[in-house]
Amino acid sequence: MKDSLLCFAVKCRIGIDLGKNKASCFLGDSIREAQFRESGIRLEPDVHGLSVYSEEHPISYVFSPRMNSIRNAKDCSLFSNEICSLFSSGKKISNKVLLAMELVTASFFETSSRSKFLTLVLAAEAILVIDSKNEKVKAVVKELISVVRSTELSESEQNSIAGSLKWLKKDSISLSLKKMAIEYLSEKQYNGVDSHIFIKECYDARSKLVHEGGVDESKYNISRLASVMEVYMSDMLLAIIE
Repeated sequence: MKDSLLCFAVKCRIGIDLGKNKASCFLGDSIREAQFRESGIRLEPDVHGLSVYSEEHPISYVFSPRMNSIRNAKDCSLFSNEICSLFSSGKKISNKVLLAMELVTASFFETSSRSKFLTLVLAAEAILVIDSKNEKVKAVVKELISVVRSTELSESEQNSIAGSLKWLKKDSISLSLKKMAIEYLSEKQYNGVDSHIFIKECYDARSKLVHEGGVDESKYNISRLASVMEVYMSDMLLAIIE
């Protein structure tokens, strides 16, 4: 059910907090039973997470700590129909995609454009499958590692350099993002450019932010990129799932 809710949030491009399945307030059984006898309304705690209950009796939620106001559950047929459709589809969603969806939906709660943008780019990285380079490149990298091992550097320094060199055997993150955009969103444009050009621009802006603390605003409009990235990630995740 949580997977279905995440899919719904990504599809509709809304924030969703699935919580930790804990009640934010709690009423004792005797109080709830007394309320039911007097009014016929079954009170249930407002759970921070998923809550399952019987529809046999009307349900209302106490959402104020002082319990001085009650709101009635509203009709949610459009929402429930969509969730039921997603739930019954039987689609298996990988852990990588689930993580990306969690990041995307969490981005709606970020308080600044920069943090929202970085969260969305991180979501894009979370679903990457990074390919290995050809055998010739691997052979060169292996030779470079051998050179490092033959030096008089300390073992810890050798391990550090060798560890960095091993990443050269695989495609860069930037190239991997480009490949994924071409594979899943080749016919779409974002911010006026093809998908693979857009995601490269986003990753370049991300690198500037992370490593330099800021970007040239005349070149990178982070607020605009964050808004378009939200659409990009929704399209990407739905394309992968479908």
